[in-house]
Amino acid sequence: MKRVLYVLICAVTTAAMISCEGTAGNGENTNPTGAYTLVADKTVIEADGEDIVTFRLYSPDGEDLTASSQRNYITIEEINTGVELGSDFTFNTITNGTFRFKAYYRNYESENEVEVQGQNRSKYEKYAKKIAVYDLTNVMCGPCAILASTFESLSDDWQNRFCVMGIHTKMSGWDDSFVIDAGAYLFREYGATGTPHTIFSLAESRTGTMAASDIVETLEAQLRNYPSTCGVAVKSASYDDASNSITISAGITSVTDGEYDLIYALLSDNREHLIYGDDYQTFNDVVYALTPNYSGILDIPEYPSVTLVADQEHTETHTFEFGSTAVSDDVLENTRVAVLAIRPNGDDYIIDNMAVCPLGESIDYVLNE
Repeated sequence: MKRVLYVLICAVTTAAMISCEGTAGNGENTNPTGAYTLVADKTVIEADGEDIVTFRLYSPDGEDLTASSQRNYITIEEINTGVELGSDFTFNTITNGTFRFKAYYRNYESENEVEVQGQNRSKYEKYAKKIAVYDLTNVMCGPCAILASTFESLSDDWQNRFCVMGIHTKMSGWDDSFVIDAGAYLFREYGATGTPHTIFSLAESRTGTMAASDIVETLEAQLRNYPSTCGVAVKSASYDDASNSITISAGITSVTDGEYDLIYALLSDNREHLIYGDDYQTFNDVVYALTPNYSGILDIPEYPSVTLVADQEHTETHTFEFGSTAVSDDVLENTRVAVLAIRPNGDDYIIDNMAVCPLGESIDYVLNE
């Protein structure tokens, strides 16, 4: 009798396990054997932010899961960036390039990947935009180091679209030899409540760390909401030992008539700073020289703005003079030159575009090709 009862219990348990694994609460089969297939209604789109590709995920038995009650269990991800599509499973872009997608459904993933090509961005934005990111920071700020690492972890595709400029600001009781005057002003002007505080193109800012997905979302919004109207080139950038100075020659060309000004900055990488005791930490993107028009066009003779005529290049030079302050060979070897184009944006200002290159080198206008 006990043996019969044991067999019955095992049979019931096995049946229950099969039922749990093979059916959903509504009786739909959630894991038929075979391949899940991701399909796009087009594989080439205009990089205008409006042309849309729509994805569908089909089960092994041919059911369109994206059109069923199972859609809530589907995630479609752009593999290069890790960004997930919204619940409408659509995608559009404002950059040229190849985008790769994969779908995930419960414990399964699509057998295939789908590539979508974004093209013809130059029809809608002539110059490739590089976003200026002012990072208000301090060497003693732990969350600042986390945020810096998160920026550095972004894909190469994104690294080409922004430049972090570490503007060190003084914090009570914290010794930071990288502090420059711009830090305190920007801290007040943008209502920062602590560090890190990040300012994107002078158009948006936030205090605290950011997840990689939040950074990508913010950068994407900057590219969509503020397309470039101009291009910037660094013609030359050199250090003169006799005068202890760095001279930068730059150019700017706009697709439309308008008022612009150029901001000049020097950034250094691999800078070591004492943290505790004899513990040193390495810092990158340290801004150690910056012209005073970093947050707006100034009405002073030393930094005149220029009214550009569409498609006509304006060139100028700027010299950072260090006087008796020695600039070490190590700093010079790790220096990058940044030139930023600032323009009016309503009642405020926005950094429209920028160019960055190592000291001693040059960079031409970057087009959306």
